[in-house]
Amino acid sequence: MIKTILNKYPIITFSVFFLLLRLPYFIWNSFPRIDGDTFEYFEYAYDIKNGILPDFSVIPPLYSVFLFLLSSLGISLYGFVVFKVLLAFLGYAFLFTQLKKTNVLPVWSLLLFIIIVSSSSFNLQLETAFMTESLYKPILLFFIGLIIRLYNNPTLKSNYILIPLFAVVAALVRSNGMYLYFFVVLIIGFLFFFKRKKYWKQFILITSTFVILNGAWSIFNYASYGTPLFGNTYRIKVILGNIINNTRHNHNGNIRAFWQDSPGD
Repeated sequence: MIKTILNKYPIITFSVFFLLLRLPYFIWNSFPRIDGDTFEYFEYAYDIKNGILPDFSVIPPLYSVFLFLLSSLGISLYGFVVFKVLLAFLGYAFLFTQLKKTNVLPVWSLLLFIIIVSSSSFNLQLETAFMTESLYKPILLFFIGLIIRLYNNPTLKSNYILIPLFAVVAALVRSNGMYLYFFVVLIIGFLFFFKRKKYWKQFILITSTFVILNGAWSIFNYASYGTPLFGNTYRIKVILGNIINNTRHNHNGNIRAFWQDSPGD
């Protein structure tokens, strides 16, 4: 009987579990938790509200822009939490729908998997706290779902617009979202080298969308802090500098250790 319900009404079943597990938060918490790392995003949103474009070379801009937009619309911080929970629900539902179309596993087993993953305390914490991860996670769910959708239906042209769009949006929310660019470049390379005759329209779509979005981000960065490049250039510079310095330090340390351990010292 349980299997029958899960197979016939998967989205309804998931909706019930999803809402019941989050209901206690909305009953007993009158104000969302704000982490110390998030304070800077509120400062940037406050600057935007006062007509000042902040220097976004250190942190990605989208979370602060979201805070500004919701504040301008009169939506409270509590309402922002509701928005993020709804976005997470849509992300899980979309991922489940795409996994279901692969016909690899039974519907009930996929549904149980999605329910278990979405019910973890870590995910509940992300959705109900003011952290960039709370916005990044549902975007990542949509991106994974779109990759599966591309596998299920490679001719669908909307895939080639939405995949680069969500990759760029993920990077605009969190700097480490830029690793999704690898998958976009991989798809572009595959289409160019192996499928350009059959999928030339799709190749143009994904390439042009990716270039236009990153070009727009570069223009935004130039207006923000005078650097016409996409991404958070200062943070990337710091990370690369730390990697180089650590490598150099370890290398010098290994040389000294070798020299000290050499015979005759």
